[in-house]
Amino acid sequence: DAYNIAIKADDSNSFSSTDYLFVSSKIAHMEEFRHLTIAKIIAHFRTPWPKQSYQSVKDYSHSYKSKFTMLFSSVSNVLIFFVGSFIQLPPSVQDAVINSGFSAGFGYTVVLLGQLYYLYPALIV
Repeated sequence: DAYNIAIKADDSNSFSSTDYLFVSSKIAHMEEFRHLTIAKIIAHFRTPWPKQSYQSVKDYSHSYKSKFTMLFSSVSNVLIFFVGSFIQLPPSVQDAVINSGFSAGFGYTVVLLGQLYYLYPALIV
């Protein structure tokens, strides 16, 4: 009938996770059960996405501290914004910023080591 023709046409055009992940769909497509109304309804359901992840799921909620979760989330969002903005700069500007940062970091490290040497020379080793 027209219903079965529509289902067959839909089957050939798109991927459906139900064909691989749902036992009910496999049974509904078996020849012995195709005449049942419920089998036609089940066979008509198609989706490319599974209802759940079929990977192992672990609960990490106990490892979060509710006091700092919002703070870390905010800081990470701001950091991602700045990194994204930096990446959109021209390469010559990126090189200039990176070279300035390394030069400043090296200079401040030398100054810090000099102050440590002045305090106690064995701290530098």
